[in-house]
Amino acid sequence: MAELDIRVNLDPLTNLLNRIEGTLTHPDDLTSLLAARMQRAVMLNFRAGGRPAWAGLIARRGRPLLDTGRLRDSITAESDSKQAVVGSSLSYAPYHQFGTAPHAITARRAKALAFKVGNRTIYRKSVNHPGIPARPFLQLTDEDVAEMVQLVNDYLAGL
Repeated sequence: MAELDIRVNLDPLTNLLNRIEGTLTHPDDLTSLLAARMQRAVMLNFRAGGRPAWAGLIARRGRPLLDTGRLRDSITAESDSKQAVVGSSLSYAPYHQFGTAPHAITARRAKALAFKVGNRTIYRKSVNHPGIPARPFLQLTDEDVAEMVQLVNDYLAGL
């Protein structure tokens, strides 16, 4: 499925689900609800600019991770009878989720790298990139987890 998945240890929810294992005739109904709730939490992260707030941009104005919306739009939710998974299949998603260390970028397909500084174009064979700060978009807040526990309780009450 995805290059980057959110897999969170939800002890309160796991304990609750373990107690009722075998009671559910269609557990995929519940995991589908949980996957949708996790996806909603991730969308709230994008809308809020991170929960807690992501590090700001250095090189330009705007909101982190929202330049084109491609990363946000790549978030998918999947579930089966045993799990709910939310993630992105974009190759660069892990770099934004976890950040990167400083590293060198060297021209490979051309003689030089080209980039704009103000209204000038500058060419270099290599540059030292300062790294990308972690901006964890696949993250659940304590409030999200509490809502998911409540969702499970409400679901079970309706059985």
